[in-house]
Amino acid sequence: MPNKWALLIGVDFYFQGSQRDIHFKNLKGCVRDVSRIEEHLESIGGFNIEKLTASSGVNDEGPLETNPDTWPTYDNIKAKIDYISSRVAPGDFVHIHYSGHGILRHRLKDLAHLDGGDAISGTALVPTDVKIGGAYLSGYQLGVWVRRLVENHKVRVSITLDSCYSGKGLREENDPNFALRTSEDSEFDDSWLESDEKGNNEILDTDIELDNDTDSDERNATVKKSWLSSSEGCTVLTACQIGETAGEYKFVGQPGKSGILTHWMLDTISRWPRTRILTYTQVVHHVKTSITTEMTDRTQTPTLHGDSFYEFFGNQRLIQLPMCSVRSLEQPGSQQMLYSIDIGTAQGVAAGAIYSVLPIHPKENKDLKSRDLQSRDLQNRDLKIRVCKASIFHSEATLIHADRASQKIAIGTGSLAVRDTWALPSGRPLNNFTASLNYDTNSFEIKDAQHERVARVPAISVLDDRAGVKIAYMLKHLERFSAVADFSYGEPPNLLDPQSYTFELLDDQGTALIPLGNEYEVSNGQDLTIRFVNNDTTAKNVHVAIFLFSATWGIQRCYPEDGQSTIQAMPDDKALACDIRMSIPRAVHDTDPPDIRDRFRAYIYRGDQPPSWDELLLPDIPAHAGSVPEVLVVEPLPEEEDEEDGSRNIKKPSRGTKPREQNEKEESWQVKDFWVHTTP
Repeated sequence: MPNKWALLIGVDFYFQGSQRDIHFKNLKGCVRDVSRIEEHLESIGGFNIEKLTASSGVNDEGPLETNPDTWPTYDNIKAKIDYISSRVAPGDFVHIHYSGHGILRHRLKDLAHLDGGDAISGTALVPTDVKIGGAYLSGYQLGVWVRRLVENHKVRVSITLDSCYSGKGLREENDPNFALRTSEDSEFDDSWLESDEKGNNEILDTDIELDNDTDSDERNATVKKSWLSSSEGCTVLTACQIGETAGEYKFVGQPGKSGILTHWMLDTISRWPRTRILTYTQVVHHVKTSITTEMTDRTQTPTLHGDSFYEFFGNQRLIQLPMCSVRSLEQPGSQQMLYSIDIGTAQGVAAGAIYSVLPIHPKENKDLKSRDLQSRDLQNRDLKIRVCKASIFHSEATLIHADRASQKIAIGTGSLAVRDTWALPSGRPLNNFTASLNYDTNSFEIKDAQHERVARVPAISVLDDRAGVKIAYMLKHLERFSAVADFSYGEPPNLLDPQSYTFELLDDQGTALIPLGNEYEVSNGQDLTIRFVNNDTTAKNVHVAIFLFSATWGIQRCYPEDGQSTIQAMPDDKALACDIRMSIPRAVHDTDPPDIRDRFRAYIYRGDQPPSWDELLLPDIPAHAGSVPEVLVVEPLPEEEDEEDGSRNIKKPSRGTKPREQNEKEESWQVKDFWVHTTP
């Protein structure tokens, strides 16, 4: 059986010195975070736990821990990771948790070529001794160490970073219960000590050994992109996006402060039904919802990097459909319960759509016995809601079986919903696609409104005993694809100027290609880069997601990677970049054209609560009639180890309290499109 390892790092105490011209306040919740995580891991069992902590005391002379070998310094963190590396075996699982200060090592404007500045590259964790000569631990350095674990030792790694990186101009005096986990008086710190030089030289040598394209002459002058930003075999959970702040807070009922991310993460675990596997994506979704509904004055967006559809604190990979948050709405004097879901017409939701609800246990029931929890899960496994009203980013729904009294109390804050059936917008004609019998081939063919056979859609034999349901599936699939592509669910409002954003295609040398109208001409197998730039002169950030509407009738997210629904694009020429390789899928029938046209679309959002656009996702229509599904799978299922990716396209990146009121007038969205014509 694979072993599990954990390295828990908590830094409350910071030595005061003169080696760096920056100030870090002592914290109060980081060591407590580590203790709470340790308690949970011990309750799971099977973890080999290593700890490094520095607790703040009554003076600034040193941490409460008296043994320097247990302090969270750069050298001690490296030693612990080396120790774990020497003992792991292929298939093991390693978890690293860090609670403490973070800092930018470069100005945000210097991160332009790093996908707009992610939450790892160009940042650093702040060990306890950085003011007295100790080294920072950069995201780049941590990435090299973890990459070695993943690629050389064949283990899976997860990392939680409960810190933030830019707090200049912010203070917590207005709320004594809150403290920032970064420096308050400095936007960044580019100081470069002998210890930083030594650590950087060592890490460059290791990186070269891992066959990374690293120029050994580059030192601190260049921002190096962390392997953690887009990794395989590793999941990274950060407390916030790079332009936001994160901190620690004194929660009601807790004896002291806790990291906001750590607190809500553990809250999710404690309330999650034991009959369902918890994934990283579900944790992030719940944490975001909790911050939005229970901490209305906070803007903190936890972010995932790398592999996200994995068991939390585990190795099991899962197949998982996009989820949305659902909560009860108060309806004084009404006998009908209404529920709110955090997706709407902008994401392709219409009245009539049906969702299965995955309820989370209310806080007051978190101590129920396992048998009671399992009984409740089984009772609620068929809990479903139907959308009755859809707005731009929110929808209202009612219970399908409202007569079941147990269901009325089952949907608590933090519950999730997975789509069973989408609905087409009212008024949209349903005759854009039809099925026609070809007597010569004894098969049904799908044709468009001009009665032309639809390219790259398989025919279904009349001898197929499931022909009817397969044809129905493909017709509904094509209608959904067209409705989303044509904005039948709702046009973007004219609140964002499309000219404020650049959305373009580059060749493999980084040169912008020249489109003919809105269409680029490329060749099969050509390597390209999609680039998005925020040129907004009002200096406002936007959140972006890039999707591909493929020639095989699928909608897939190209950028950012799984686990991140959007990524922040800052002004001043901060570029988001996604590498792709164009490919022509094989023909399904003789009349398929040799060339294809794909549409790329950037969804742009400006506001305080960036939405997920993953409700738009749609699988490709399979090339083989035998592979055409009869229904969509909606429950998260364990993935077979030998299962192949069913996609026909390889154009992918290379890798309580009162609910918060949302004013949709303050939220705006826009899209930018271009077409790519690929020829042999």
